Amino acid sequence: MSDLPQSPDALNSLLDQDAASLIANTDIAQYLENSEAQLLEAMYKSHIGNWPSPPAPSKQGSLMFGLVPYWINNPPAFITNYLETHKVFCWLWKGLETTVPTKLTPANYQALLNSTTNPNGGLIGPDGTIYTDSKYDQLDPEWLWAVMDYLIVTIGKVRGNFGGQPQIVSLSGSSASQLRIAIVGDWGTGTYADNPAMQVMNQINSLKPDYIIHLGDVYYAGTNEIFPPPGEESANYLELWPSTKTQAAGTSFMLNSNHEMYSGATGYFDALKDPRFQAQQNTSYFALKYGGWTLVGLDSAFYDTSPMFMDGSIEKGDSNQTQSKWLKGLGLDPSKTIIMTHHNGLAYDGSAETGLWAEINQSLGGDPAAWYWGHVHDGIAYKSPTVTGKNTIARCVGHGAFPYANAWGMDVPNPTLYEYYAHTPNPSQPPRVYNGFMMMTITSNGLITEQWYEQQNSNPVFTKTY
Repeated sequence: MSDLPQSPDALNSLLDQDAASLIANTDIAQYLENSEAQLLEAMYKSHIGNWPSPPAPSKQGSLMFGLVPYWINNPPAFITNYLETHKVFCWLWKGLETTVPTKLTPANYQALLNSTTNPNGGLIGPDGTIYTDSKYDQLDPEWLWAVMDYLIVTIGKVRGNFGGQPQIVSLSGSSASQLRIAIVGDWGTGTYADNPAMQVMNQINSLKPDYIIHLGDVYYAGTNEIFPPPGEESANYLELWPSTKTQAAGTSFMLNSNHEMYSGATGYFDALKDPRFQAQQNTSYFALKYGGWTLVGLDSAFYDTSPMFMDGSIEKGDSNQTQSKWLKGLGLDPSKTIIMTHHNGLAYDGSAETGLWAEINQSLGGDPAAWYWGHVHDGIAYKSPTVTGKNTIARCVGHGAFPYANAWGMDVPNPTLYEYYAHTPNPSQPPRVYNGFMMMTITSNGLITEQWYEQQNSNPVFTKTY
């Protein structure tokens, strides 16, 4: 895909066209309206604001983007200032104003802002999503950058170069009998609040893993120096990632994600050129071998065709079926294969499979022995068999540094779908809970032990061996 443009300036040729018509040909307008409908319903049920009647519910969209329609029609100052000097984004914004209405009134918007001052921290979603105006929470208006960059990527077909097919990498540990891999997801926040990204990475460094794998997400949009806000992939990720002084070159791996796709993965593929990731061979997917296991990292974002790249897919937008054919060609035994993706294979509470599960099963030739993902901002060890009877060890490791609260939708007595989820309160940052990561130890004879760690705790809080 190297023939695709890699800069927002590539859209200059479209400026004489009607931006509203171009946006209407995408599914973003309806997606944003559905997202707002989810937010309005949550506000109504939480008694935030005044409602003459219940708002219409929606199962589509995402609460993460629920305020975008309101901000489009009531733009914050930082956006209007930016639009004055960036004609492509100004053109797109005018198209958004035409195509994306809002049903959120200024009075109810203010009520939502006011709710953040209560002792419980405002509106908390069942999955732990926090609705305050703190950085990265859902009332943070800078999420608008993600939507603006997404429009550049989808309308202008601005993408990084997907690259070729990687060769299998054989791993080796500092010990002849085992190796240790730190797995962390949704970690690319940079410095904010109590600096969880560095707290978590300092914990990882102290354990001296042989390898580190990031399951994706650099915020807001994983940008390079071209997309706004510029330089996120460098400032929020590379600058905080361990240097080669503490983590040898070629011992780090990183997956692509929906947030990095908002800038077309241009920043992501630039970051892959760093020597720390040289064993990944400049591709967004990889295969690693040790102890009779094959660890397969797949890019569930680049070819995803869902709005805002939220659902995840390894093949839907790829007519060549690149990853599926590559995976099938490896001829792996599913029972000795561990899959890693950014997007989730189960709903946050383990109650249903996502569409990605069937894709993985078909491409691998069966269900993997284990599957680790991020995307959902929590650390969760699901029980096996899963809700549909699959024997896969399913894990969400999406709590690296992103702010989240207790997922009260999972806070039930005697849960049957999961045996651990990270929800230890962070007393210095209410209503947040501690971030964390997972350490995987693989012995040379194939025994795997997971140790789950939480911020500011040097001892594992959950351990599992399989």
